[in-house]
Amino acid sequence: GTIRFQNLAGLGNRPVMTDAAGNLFAGAAGSGGWQTTGNAGTFSSNFIGTTDNQSFKIRTNNVQRAVVLNNGQFLVGTAASIGNYQFQSKASSSYGVGVYGESINNVNSYGVYGRGITNGIGVYGESGTTRPGVVGVMQGVAPKFYSGNSAVAGTGTSVGLFGAATNLTLSSGVLGFGNNLSGGSLNTDGAGVAGIGSKIGVFGQSINTGTNPISASGGYFVQGPAFGYVGVRQITPNINFKIVGSGTVSTIVRDKDENPVLMFAPEAPEVLFQDYGIGQLVNGFAHIELDPIFAKNIHVDETHPLRVYIQPEGNCKGVYVLNKTKNSFEIRELDGGTSSITFSYMIVANRADEVDLDTEYTKARFPRGPEALPLKEIKAVQDKE
Repeated sequence: GTIRFQNLAGLGNRPVMTDAAGNLFAGAAGSGGWQTTGNAGTFSSNFIGTTDNQSFKIRTNNVQRAVVLNNGQFLVGTAASIGNYQFQSKASSSYGVGVYGESINNVNSYGVYGRGITNGIGVYGESGTTRPGVVGVMQGVAPKFYSGNSAVAGTGTSVGLFGAATNLTLSSGVLGFGNNLSGGSLNTDGAGVAGIGSKIGVFGQSINTGTNPISASGGYFVQGPAFGYVGVRQITPNINFKIVGSGTVSTIVRDKDENPVLMFAPEAPEVLFQDYGIGQLVNGFAHIELDPIFAKNIHVDETHPLRVYIQPEGNCKGVYVLNKTKNSFEIRELDGGTSSITFSYMIVANRADEVDLDTEYTKARFPRGPEALPLKEIKAVQDKE
């Protein structure tokens, strides 16, 4: 019933082995097979797996959990290969994670690191209907997702997503295509953030209404001492601004040699509209009706009168303005003159408030403006591979 071999006593398993001639002998503990309690005395030539053209399967509870296919693909949680992926993981539960990586307090360590060579992809994630394909979360922070499906989601205490480009020209840290576009144009100097869309390239929105003088805005841009808020809502008084910032408003025109040169817009302490026109005296009198669109958008009262500036374009005794309203004004020649000369005019009026947008343009005269936002220097850290 029992065959006993010498030298098998002691701690650990002592497997019975055969030599090339078929002789039995007692192997050293842990040799000749992989032990369930660990192995010692291993060599670089040792391995687990197959030596024929078969896949290597791993099971728990007699159910396959992972497999290394005979073509080298490593599948976890799935029995079939989908696409040409070196590593593929599938979460079976509704809130499962296909791949989870964690880095503990090490500057040069990564939870998940992927590197694509030539035309390869380092990390590929495919999103579902309510969850993103790739999620990055700082430790101790609850992840936040876009309500629709997204390819990548990042949640952090200071930065959710970070992108860096290393080329000095034609490079962008973050590049986004909208409206199912697949091409566009980038400036040769590059940009930190670049957006290309069929109607809007980059969109920014501020939810808060802001307080005076620090205004909430859809965007903020700065270069040295120059800064500008875009899409601004300010209170006391309630004013909507397209652009607020240092410097001046300008446009670009061409000189006689087609070089670009600048022209500057006049600016006033109040919110004003201007219009220009040509009229003619008839027997020393003229009645001028304002453009109805212009009249609809100005505010005229005793505190905010219509300003009219007249320039006669012929010989006369001079003219004066009377009967000014938000819809019209009149001109008479001095000393009862009866000239029929032409004249040019400029009218200036305060912009009317926008009731639907709750603005108070008529109250604005040198309202206090916002300061430049304080800046804090940040640096990108380049880790060694």
